[in-house]
Amino acid sequence: MSVSVGTPEPAFDPVGSAQSSRRSILRRLWSRGNGWAGLIIVVAMVLLGLVSLIGIQPHGPNDQDVYHALKGPSSSHFFGTDSFGRDVFSRVQHGILLSLEISVIAVAICTVVGTLAGVAAGFFGGVVSAVLMGSADLLFAVPSILLALAIVTALGPGTLDSALAIGIGYAPIFARVVRGPVLAVREADYVKAGTVLGFSRRRLLFRHILPAVSGVLAVQVTLALGWAILTEASLSFL
Repeated sequence: MSVSVGTPEPAFDPVGSAQSSRRSILRRLWSRGNGWAGLIIVVAMVLLGLVSLIGIQPHGPNDQDVYHALKGPSSSHFFGTDSFGRDVFSRVQHGILLSLEISVIAVAICTVVGTLAGVAAGFFGGVVSAVLMGSADLLFAVPSILLALAIVTALGPGTLDSALAIGIGYAPIFARVVRGPVLAVREADYVKAGTVLGFSRRRLLFRHILPAVSGVLAVQVTLALGWAILTEASLSFL
């Protein structure tokens, strides 16, 4: 009597799944017109801010000319002037550069802090997870804009202080987002096999755990950049 053996199901590969997910996202982006339009607008705004970094500005952002206040667009003032006679185009350039600087630093802070917390909570579990996730829940109880405003009030105004305030406010989001995939990858067969073979925790974390959550981090970083810019604008207004 012959016994038919079914084809075994392939093991789940978190790294391959993350790479496939990233390729799928890029394919959807390139196949849609609104994806191209959004990319062009973002690149144009970034380039507009970066050219002011190397000094390519028609006027200084704070230069006043009261005799030409509230003028319309012209060859010397592309976006016109404000009530103090300042060139609006130059101020837009300067504002874009400042917003990009603060948002990039803030997202770098929350990515590093939140990822480390999420990986540690998911990989080690137990008391480490309880302390880290409890701290994240405590920060979640306070609206991020109020938390950032309190930190800026304590530290004082400034680019780095604002970036640090925004980064701390968004770090718990990264911790929560990263912890879930780490919990799933920790139970994967190849991670358990590596533990049995005596692989160091550092090797497991950097060679197997972090690559598996890179896709989630890429999406979260993109979202956080937009949130950081909005929060920075709110802090500037307040």
